[in-house]
Amino acid sequence: MLIHHLKQVLQPEQVDKLREMAKTVRFVDGRVTNRRSRTKNNLQVPQDDPNCEEPGRIVRDALFRHPEFAQWAYPKRVARPTLSRYEVGMYYGRHCDEAVFASQPPMRSDASCTVFISEPEEYDGGDLVMHLGPERLKIKYAAGDAVLYPTDAVHEVTEVTRGARLVAITWIQSYIQDAKDREIMGRYDSLVRKLLPEADADTQMDFEYVRTNLFRKWADL
Repeated sequence: MLIHHLKQVLQPEQVDKLREMAKTVRFVDGRVTNRRSRTKNNLQVPQDDPNCEEPGRIVRDALFRHPEFAQWAYPKRVARPTLSRYEVGMYYGRHCDEAVFASQPPMRSDASCTVFISEPEEYDGGDLVMHLGPERLKIKYAAGDAVLYPTDAVHEVTEVTRGARLVAITWIQSYIQDAKDREIMGRYDSLVRKLLPEADADTQMDFEYVRTNLFRKWADL
C-alpha cells in the first residue's frame, strides 16, 4: 500500500492554533500552485506570504516529529506547508500534482501530504479520492491526522456541499525517488523494529547490512 494514514500528526492545541491563524491569513485562488489547471477551484495561502511561515513551521515540525513520516517518506527536502481551504461549491478535479515544486531552488516532488485541520463532521463532500485503477479510495480523516501518497497518484477533492474543508498541504523530495522502492524500505524498517530486539548479534548485523546497502543503492543525493 503506497498510501499511508499518519495518525495524530498535530496535537489538539496545534489544530486549534492553525484554525485561529486561518481566520487572519490571506487566501487566494488555489491555482497559484498549478496555473495550468482547469479543474482546481479552492483557496490557498500563497507560499510567498510571510503569514504562511508560522503555520508552515508548525505543520512541518509536527511531520518531522512523527516516526511514520520518516519511515514512509525518507524526506530530503520538504516544501513549506501551506493552508488550503474549500468552501461550499469548491472542488479539485482529477489530477496528479506538479512534478517540480517552484521553490528556490526548484524541488522535485516525490510524495504529497495532506494534513487535516477540519473535523470530518464539519463539512459534507470534500473527500480526498485516490484513483487506484478501477478502484476509488475515499479519505476523510480526523483533524490532526495526515495522508501521505505518491505525487504521481491520480486524485481529486470532491465538491464541498456544506461547511468548509481546511487542510495543510505540502510536497516532499525523497532520498528514495521511486515510490515502490520507498515502500520496500518502509516495510523493511517496520519489520526490523519488530524482530531486532530478539535477534542475536549476527542477525542484527545482517539486518543493518541489508538496510544500509539498499539505501545506498537507492539514495538520491
